[in-house]
Amino acid sequence: MKDTSYLRKSSTFAWLIIAWQLSLTAVAMALTLSQNLFIKVPGELLLAICILQWFILEHDLGHSAFFKSNSVNVVFGHVASLFSLLPFYPWKNVHHAHHVWTGWKDLDPTQPQKKLTELSSMLIGFINFCWRRWIPIFALSFSTSTFWNLPRLMKMYPQKKKVLQHSFSVFFIVLVYLLLVFFFSDFMLTCWLPAFVLYLFVTDPLLLSQHTHLDQPESEGQHVRPVKYRLQPAYTRSVIYPTWISKYILYHFDKHGLHHQFPGIPFYRLSELKPPEENTIYWLKWLKIAKQVPAHILIFKSVKETGISL
Repeated sequence: MKDTSYLRKSSTFAWLIIAWQLSLTAVAMALTLSQNLFIKVPGELLLAICILQWFILEHDLGHSAFFKSNSVNVVFGHVASLFSLLPFYPWKNVHHAHHVWTGWKDLDPTQPQKKLTELSSMLIGFINFCWRRWIPIFALSFSTSTFWNLPRLMKMYPQKKKVLQHSFSVFFIVLVYLLLVFFFSDFMLTCWLPAFVLYLFVTDPLLLSQHTHLDQPESEGQHVRPVKYRLQPAYTRSVIYPTWISKYILYHFDKHGLHHQFPGIPFYRLSELKPPEENTIYWLKWLKIAKQVPAHILIFKSVKETGISL
């Protein structure tokens, strides 16, 4: 494995990014308050981008790959969770398990928990309709069933400390949003909600592109070893975006195969490494093909079963 010890976390750089993100978000919120549509609409678009970037920051904060101090990572992880609506500790723990078990479909907790044969025809019709009509339900439903599902989390992580952590992260968001809706209901409805819906429109194809419709074996109850990080690009997909989008909007979140090889490297250093060429595709090509595939096929079947290369 290549030596990456020189790609260390920089708290100075991390603080600068947080300051920039807070400032940009404040500007976006101010623009959404305008009664002039030529100001408000760009403000909504900018706020949606900011929400996406807060999600990406939470991703790195969950890896403890942002600040040198783990405590500071946790604090700002919870701040970021208020924008992404992803409870921080559930995200951190489930996502860690995802990195450990990427490559084993039935052991990876972020893979579908049901088989295609267990879905009703009504549900299949519903998800296919939503995917075809660009109705953004996938990231939201996945988040709800995975990171907000305290009973499932308690089964996965029964340790008292983690039960308390998960409960705190969930109720932290609930409490803050109850206060926001009570004191700033007009802003939340007319400014925040449209931007969050726009964010969902982006995250559905972005997140579905990373692991769906790839050939992944199942352990079938056998004792298996985790796939080594350096081999995980075989089970991930990196969708290629224009350089300016990758750097300034996605914060290199699109370099997914590279991230799986080096999950502890912060995104602001990741671009210094050469990404693997395995499972890469240009974003417009992926989107064009993926939108022609029914959602239940895209999500629950693999390229080996369908022959559809994405």
